[in-house]
Amino acid sequence: MKKPKTIDITPTWLGLAPVMIDIIKTSPTPESTKIAEEELLKMARVADKYIEISSYKDGECVEQYVDLKDSE
Repeated sequence: MKKPKTIDITPTWLGLAPVMIDIIKTSPTPESTKIAEEELLKMARVADKYIEISSYKDGECVEQYVDLKDSE
C-alpha cells in the first residue's frame, strides 16, 4: 500500500503578519485583537532569539552568512 503524501500548508510569518495587523486595526472583538497581538509578540521573541544564537560562531560575527532578504 502506498503511503499517503503529506502537504505542509503551514502559513509563513511573512504571509500572516499583514493579516494580523489588519485584525488589530479592524477587529470587532477584543479577543481577536489580543490573539493577534500575542502572535506578533511571539514572532518578535523568536526573531530576537534567532539573532542571539546566530550572531556569533566561534567568536566571529556570522551575520554575513545569514540571508534575511525576502525571497519575493
